[in-house]
Amino acid sequence: MKENNWFVYNTKEVEGNANKFGIYGGKFAPLGQEAKSEKLGFNITTIEPGLWFCPYHLHHLEEEMILVLEGEITVRQENETKVLKVNDLIFFKTKVAHQIYNSGNVPAKLLAISNKDPNDICEYPDSNKIYMRGQKKIYQMGTEKNYMDGEEQIAKFWQK
Repeated sequence: MKENNWFVYNTKEVEGNANKFGIYGGKFAPLGQEAKSEKLGFNITTIEPGLWFCPYHLHHLEEEMILVLEGEITVRQENETKVLKVNDLIFFKTKVAHQIYNSGNVPAKLLAISNKDPNDICEYPDSNKIYMRGQKKIYQMGTEKNYMDGEEQIAKFWQK
């Protein structure tokens, strides 16, 4: 039996599954996982107005790129913010802290792409946590924690 190697997606038709953790969330479609990609992670994420995509973080071994397909987002990078609109693309080098917020009035749809490294270490500067991907554990000051611990007070880190 021949393996299907065609993975074609129309970004306007991709919906994703809803995920919400307080002020974070949206619809997430893990296309790279669906395609069984080994070295490239890619997804379509839709964020409702007023929600953040994920906590402020940086990767030690992974680079990320985001393309705005619909709506408008505000990106926080190294404690500065910039508004991005449809067709804007942003690249995050390793060790550059970043976060995405839907600052618009309509859902924002994004294409996110990154390399995948099984030994990546992800830091969360706002909450002083680190994620050790190889161990699949999150630590805060040496104590194991849950992913959302310490992420509730996000507003104090954003410029008004």
